[in-house]
Amino acid sequence: MAVRRPERRWHPLRSIPGPGARLSRHLGAFALTVIAAAFAGIILIGAGEALALLSPDMGMVLSNFGVLFGMSFLMSWLGHLPLAVLLNVMTRCGMAGWLSVALAGLAIGAFWAEALDLWPVALIGPILALIHGAALRRPLAGRTAD
Repeated sequence: MAVRRPERRWHPLRSIPGPGARLSRHLGAFALTVIAAAFAGIILIGAGEALALLSPDMGMVLSNFGVLFGMSFLMSWLGHLPLAVLLNVMTRCGMAGWLSVALAGLAIGAFWAEALDLWPVALIGPILALIHGAALRRPLAGRTAD
């Protein structure tokens, strides 16, 4: 039986059709996304504080995005649950390219941005969705397919 090998490049729209990822893979991707967002938040806050010495307004904007990234773990599960379902459907249909994943994250982020009346959520949604999707593409140690 041939083992499905992951694509070397992540196509914008297409992917190799196959079964969706298991729940454990989605939980691992969610954990990686939360950790990456927390580190990005810390870096953005530090860069914002450094930039505030030159331009207080730009520094405050950058720091605010850092706080939003750093605290996104509190509510990001609201987006990752529907994203996991969408990613499984998109993978089965062969449409789990990076642009498709980013658009799915934008749609989910826009929904929650409207529901929570917090517009930066729509900007963070595609970034977190891309991290989640990239984590699912990465094979586990010693395995080429899930």
